[in-house]
Amino acid sequence: NKNYVSPKFDLASSNAPIYPLSKIAIDPSIDLHPLKVTQKLIEKLSNIYQVPKDHIAITSGCTGAITLMSCIYSDILVETPGYEPMKLTPESFSCNVTTFQRPWTESNSFDLSILSIESSITNNTQAVWITNPHNPSGGYVTKEKIKEIATFLKTKNIILFIDEVYLDLLFPLGENPSVHLSDNIVITSSLTKTYGFSSTRIGWLIGPKKVITQANLILTHLNGLPSGPGMAITFTALDQLDKLKENTLKELKEKNIFAKEVFSTLDSIRWSPGEIKIIGMLDINKVLTKNNLSDTQWTEKLIQNTGIVVAPGSFFGCSGKMRIGLGAQNSIVTEGLTLLRDFLK
Repeated sequence: NKNYVSPKFDLASSNAPIYPLSKIAIDPSIDLHPLKVTQKLIEKLSNIYQVPKDHIAITSGCTGAITLMSCIYSDILVETPGYEPMKLTPESFSCNVTTFQRPWTESNSFDLSILSIESSITNNTQAVWITNPHNPSGGYVTKEKIKEIATFLKTKNIILFIDEVYLDLLFPLGENPSVHLSDNIVITSSLTKTYGFSSTRIGWLIGPKKVITQANLILTHLNGLPSGPGMAITFTALDQLDKLKENTLKELKEKNIFAKEVFSTLDSIRWSPGEIKIIGMLDINKVLTKNNLSDTQWTEKLIQNTGIVVAPGSFFGCSGKMRIGLGAQNSIVTEGLTLLRDFLK
């Protein structure tokens, strides 16, 4: 839709607002060769995550990490509902991609079931891909359940790949990563969602040495080293994460209180905020049925009539629900939610 690029009210955004990079006192490493900046950043991440340096690859954001994993594994089992690029990216590399279901539960989240995974894997499955916290619902799966799944997959010689980009909204960076739970787990993350550093396009892949060695070899031929300036900015930001996150969490708390108030006035919908607070699911099945519309048709009408953009559930594999993002500036979120409530009446 032509209105999607610059909506008036962006309620699809799942990132903290872009941080003004001019406020960052950039590390002198910005003047170094990108290889040396890479080495410095890997050393810092090694200390933060408490993993060996040769277990880390620097990528072009989590998107770059997903691309690398698509080059390493050719038969992949992916969660649904889920983040669409986790399926479409490996498909674009001609991987065989199948899905397993995460059913909606009474606790208003998409359950991650080892039984669902077990019944979906085949003799050819090489890797299982999930997000934790979950995108689109924002639900968090405990370390105990992740370890149980990883342990089972290890008996099948299958890798568990986890996008943990939202994890910093629940824990400090480097605390509670899944990578320590089993030696068949690979994780990716970045400073995009929690800290607003999407423009640096820097992320990382952490996992077994064998996987990371393959990833770095592919990276050399795919797009070479990530951006030197981007890595230098990331290197500096890693020393300021608590300060950077403080304002994000404060604003998200205010936005969630407002969202709860707004949606509580409507009987035709059900609002399920995610544990990470920056995204949640809005069930509008009754509205869609009443108006005989698909979620994408309804989303287009919403944009045309109000200038509001949301993420339709069909994008993630859960038609009838909308993912509401609370990552935009406070004024945009509050006015957008108010208009959305009026449109739903």
